[in-house]
Amino acid sequence: MDNQEQSDDETIALLEEKIAAIEKQANRLFAENTVLRQLYEQAPLSCQLLDENGCLLSVNQAWLDDLGYDQADVTGRDFSHFLLPDWRGHFKELFADLKATGEVLGGELAIRKKDGDSMFVSFNGKMGKNAPENAQQAHCMLWDITKQKQDEELLRTSKRLIDRIINTIPLRVFWKDIDLVYEGCNVSFAQDAGFADPKDIVGKDDFMMGWRDQAELYRGDDRQVIESGRSKLFIEEPQTTSQGNLIYLLTSKVPLRNPQGEITGVLGTYMDITERKQAESENERLQVQLSQAQKMEAIGHLAAGIAHEINTPSQYLASNIEFLSQSFEEMATLVNQVFQQADEERQQPDLGDGSFTRIAALKEQSDWQYLKEEIPKAIAQSQQGITKIKAIVLAMKEFSHPGGKDKQPTDVNRLIETTLTISASEWKYVAEIERHLNGQLPQIPCLANEMGQVFLVILVNAAQAIAEKLGHHSESEKGRIIVTSRSLGDEVEITFSDSGNGIPQKIQDKIYHPFFTTKEVGKGTGQGLAIAYDIVVNKHGGRIACTSNEGEGATFSILLPSS
Repeated sequence: MDNQEQSDDETIALLEEKIAAIEKQANRLFAENTVLRQLYEQAPLSCQLLDENGCLLSVNQAWLDDLGYDQADVTGRDFSHFLLPDWRGHFKELFADLKATGEVLGGELAIRKKDGDSMFVSFNGKMGKNAPENAQQAHCMLWDITKQKQDEELLRTSKRLIDRIINTIPLRVFWKDIDLVYEGCNVSFAQDAGFADPKDIVGKDDFMMGWRDQAELYRGDDRQVIESGRSKLFIEEPQTTSQGNLIYLLTSKVPLRNPQGEITGVLGTYMDITERKQAESENERLQVQLSQAQKMEAIGHLAAGIAHEINTPSQYLASNIEFLSQSFEEMATLVNQVFQQADEERQQPDLGDGSFTRIAALKEQSDWQYLKEEIPKAIAQSQQGITKIKAIVLAMKEFSHPGGKDKQPTDVNRLIETTLTISASEWKYVAEIERHLNGQLPQIPCLANEMGQVFLVILVNAAQAIAEKLGHHSESEKGRIIVTSRSLGDEVEITFSDSGNGIPQKIQDKIYHPFFTTKEVGKGTGQGLAIAYDIVVNKHGGRIACTSNEGEGATFSILLPSS
């Protein structure tokens, strides 16, 4: 009996010990669960527990606060009920993956909050089992990424705007890295390169493009920009297109820098200026034609006077030649008879005084005294006439020569003299010319043909101004044109001063305008001084100025660079 009682007591003690251990373990688990529950409830992230069908078993306070619901609104509800309709199908796919793989990270969902607003979340879940029923449960966390999604959308919007801008502006845009490899471009640039999509150019360099022949030229500019840190703006350069055509570009390049200010590449833009270059070439061609037309107009205007200038010496040349021809016949008769008489004297030494009488008669008959005086004069006059004709013809030849495109060292004084010669018929009857030309003047780089045209325009205008002032007294009176040349260090100055009517102050700022003229219809085109201005200023880098007092004449000063 005692043994049985002792055995029962031991059993009871053992049971009590086990019960105490179980209670202790239960208390520890309860405490741990309480801590976990507190962590779950107080977690700053939205947490939820889903059953195997995707229904909410529980959510924490952060979930309720973020979405604005009460606990009673959510318990037992299908989680997809809280999603935007377009996202419910996506959740079913995510939840299926979660059950199949046991874990899903970074899935994105859009939830409708109680107030109707939307919230984007990153969905992270892990499958587990509850202890009592051993049923599958999904422990999930929802990370609010609304701000991130808004920022991403803002970035996408900004990128779309930038893409629209760079694809709309009438420029080709491109950018390269520090190794001069393309990182991007706009659509126009891609099309120039022969690509449909700007992405196709990424990773390529200029040697892979249709313009490989100009690759070193472009890359040299790129390196200068990167190495110097300074922009290169408005560079005119050629480009061979993907179709093999040669076009011309106006390019600008600037260094690309990171937020630390370090140069990481080069940004470039260019526009196709081929049409502009062609227009400039055509305009230049038309300018040449206009200049030639103006010159031909001047030559045509001078032609009558030049014909008169040539006709006068030609007339006395013809008269002198006729005189010399007739005189030569008489002289030939005289000389032949003298030679015959001389032969007779050699054969008959004793002719007495008869021979001298016959020679004297022959001399008188041939009017030798007159011939002896007039023939040298005729020869000299003919030589002068020939010299004058040669000078006029040479001046016309020099003036009408088309010239070249490049400036050549030019004797300005000779150019002045040539112009004075061919324009003599314009001024010789109304003005005296005074020359004050510096004989030590250096030759200057000049388009001689075009500068001669400038001098001619000014001389003809001066002569016409003097003629207008003299009126009906022009036959008895003459004005004066003073032409000077001198060196001013880096420049050469040529001036033309006349004693004409002068230019009214109110129109002096218009005299270089195309088609402006004060002359009667048919007597001037208004192109002369406009062309003169273009030749002096634009083609020679010089200056032209006029000083004038009405009624007192005008002075045109031309300053040309001497080097």
